Amino acid sequence: MDYIKKTIFIWVLFIVCIYCILACEFESLRMDIFSINEDVIVVEKINDIIKNLSFSYVAGVIFFFLSDTIPFQRRQKFVNKNVNRSLNLISNAIDDFSQSINNKTWDETIDPKFIYEDIFGGEYPEQEYKQKLPLNIISDMLKFANTINPYIDFIISQELYVNSKLVKNLEDIKLFDGMRYISSLSVDTNNIISSEELVSVFRDIIKIRSIILKHL
Repeated sequence: MDYIKKTIFIWVLFIVCIYCILACEFESLRMDIFSINEDVIVVEKINDIIKNLSFSYVAGVIFFFLSDTIPFQRRQKFVNKNVNRSLNLISNAIDDFSQSINNKTWDETIDPKFIYEDIFGGEYPEQEYKQKLPLNIISDMLKFANTINPYIDFIISQELYVNSKLVKNLEDIKLFDGMRYISSLSVDTNNIISSEELVSVFRDIIKIRSIILKHL
């Protein structure tokens, strides 16, 4: 659909040229609005010019269709298979991550604060509280980021063949604070995070899952 939108002018003009050829050949198809009050010889010459230009354009569009459109559709079909596979792998990675965190599959019905409570075994603090992330959580987050980022980058790199809304959604995902935080983690530093920030990370992951599922 995006390809058609990008080349719509070509196909509209193609239809106009087809009409011009037919109108030049069959007087009954001519519209009065395009009538010219001139000598028959002049009208015939104008018709010949219009017809020849239209034939040239139609031939050009046919060549364009054979050399560009058909190969594009073939490449798009191949790319879409890999894109769908990547989306499924991203979805699986999110579910694997949530299972490793608290043995649950996160969806939009889950309150991220409950995830926090499952990890630390207590109620979510009303006031902001900072703590060091456990090494197993850091490890799971790094594995998660290293798994999905290449798939996201691959899909974005295929923007010529992929739905523009999907590309925009994935570009937005890369800018989520939660994804940027996870991608910046390192096991060699003291990763101190506030309770509010950690809950926000979980919220972003739930949102990412929802976005990905909409495109599957």
